[in-house]
Amino acid sequence: MAFPMETDSSTAALLAATQGGYLPKKYMNVEETSAFIGVAVQTSAKWRCEGGKNLPFIRISRGRIMYDLDDVTAWMNARRVNSTSEVAGAPRNA
Repeated sequence: MAFPMETDSSTAALLAATQGGYLPKKYMNVEETSAFIGVAVQTSAKWRCEGGKNLPFIRISRGRIMYDLDDVTAWMNARRVNSTSEVAGAPRNA
């Protein structure tokens, strides 16, 4: 059973499209987050260690990492580009 959560409409639409039409929990573990953004679990671990991608995460305990769905979708939206010559995260020309 899915429980309602507070989220913006773009996040809700993304979830509905990727999760079969229901809203999952607000927080995702490493495996769920990696699948959601399309990278290997090892890649997300590398990003956490090196800090280069600036994907925010929550350290629950030494071996427990969680991601806030709103943080992940904001991170993805910040990396939106119009062409392959643009650098993700750089200011866009209006």
